[in-house]
Amino acid sequence: MILTVTLNVAIDKRYVVSNFKVNGVNRVKECTYSAGGKGLNVSRVAAIAGEKITATGFVGGHAGAYVIEELEKWGIKSDFVNVQGESRSCINIYDEDNKTQTEFLEPGVTVTEEDQKRLLDKYEKLVKEHSIVTISGSVPRGVT
Repeated sequence: MILTVTLNVAIDKRYVVSNFKVNGVNRVKECTYSAGGKGLNVSRVAAIAGEKITATGFVGGHAGAYVIEELEKWGIKSDFVNVQGESRSCINIYDEDNKTQTEFLEPGVTVTEEDQKRLLDKYEKLVKEHSIVTISGSVPRGVT
């Protein structure tokens, strides 16, 4: 089994527009939402390859609940530490006319020392149950 650690999960939002205008109104032609963060991208690919995955890290608020719900759809077991605040959103704007992408990456929740201790305790238990561990992505505010 594979354990993936994502400290700063996100809801990835992809907007498709035509001829993106700075300082203007842009109508979205298509939008998609997915559970994101580098570690969760690893989780998704490994699940597609048929591996059994447990995803851990920090989640917060409604966005964190959405991330867990999306992972369940992929058959990925989750064992996150819930923290105060709202997990971040990352927005990717794809301009199909100009073939360009613009990203807005929120910083995420602020994690306390107690949150970090809870995750380390969880990690020490989970690492014994898995043969492979990946730790990927950015760290949220408060993590040293």
